[in-house]
Amino acid sequence: MMLSRKFPTYLSQSLSRGLRQTTQLPYTSEQQYKVLDVLNTSSEKELRKWLGPSLVMRIIDQREENGPFKSLESLFGIKGVKESSLFKLCEFVLFNRKEEKVLLRHTCLTPALPDACIESIQNVVGLVIEPSCTTCAVMDRTHHLLKLGLFDSRLRENTRLSIPLLYEVARDIYPKIIHDDAIFVMEQYTLNLMPKGQYRMAGHLLQSMIYTMLNFGEPDQPKVFQIKPQTLTNLFSLRVGSERIGCELAVRSLIDNGEVLAPEHLVRRFDKETTVNREYLGLSILRSLAILRLCNL
Repeated sequence: MMLSRKFPTYLSQSLSRGLRQTTQLPYTSEQQYKVLDVLNTSSEKELRKWLGPSLVMRIIDQREENGPFKSLESLFGIKGVKESSLFKLCEFVLFNRKEEKVLLRHTCLTPALPDACIESIQNVVGLVIEPSCTTCAVMDRTHHLLKLGLFDSRLRENTRLSIPLLYEVARDIYPKIIHDDAIFVMEQYTLNLMPKGQYRMAGHLLQSMIYTMLNFGEPDQPKVFQIKPQTLTNLFSLRVGSERIGCELAVRSLIDNGEVLAPEHLVRRFDKETTVNREYLGLSILRSLAILRLCNL
């Protein structure tokens, strides 16, 4: 385990010195062979368990064009390969991290996502439900971003709130976020920790209504999962020391490194929104991707 913690430092030092000998990396010959064997023999689907889709395609293209990889450091000639990418792959291959991720999935999602449901996942809809607006991001299992939605909830701090009004808002939003062959993910909260204040309480009541609508009458249960906020922070490194990284910046980084495949028209749509709305949309995207990461898709 000490080896896995020291790996980024060793690798960074190797790169800064311009080394190209795999003997400089902190791996035995047997460990290097094991990782290289995975890179050279795994199918596209298998590699996608560990690496982003566009990076996988570049690795496969390189493999088909130039033959098997002969060293770990030869990967750095491929666009998009970073220390973190290779570190992630080595963690899975050498230290069997997959079992830990399955355990993580069962502890950070409510209800737990059954193993039998994972193979049938086609699309994930990440939801952010606030009193002022609702945002959604639809992503398929290959990390292609299919849709972004932002809908005015029509609730303001001076609105005279009531259960019938919240129901009307929920009924208006529901058909706009429903998506075929999809599971839904929203924020997890507990009733005893709900924020004080009528306006914030209204947001949670609205989320509860939409949660019920999405699940109600569905033959395949459950359809809606709640994810802990801390899970997103850990998965996407949204906190560095005391500094919090915005969801917008995290999403742009994921698009740049190819883990999220976003068409140009959705990127333009994202760019045109206000700062607050970009943050909400970014949070929706991260919630969708979190499910796929936790399921090793």
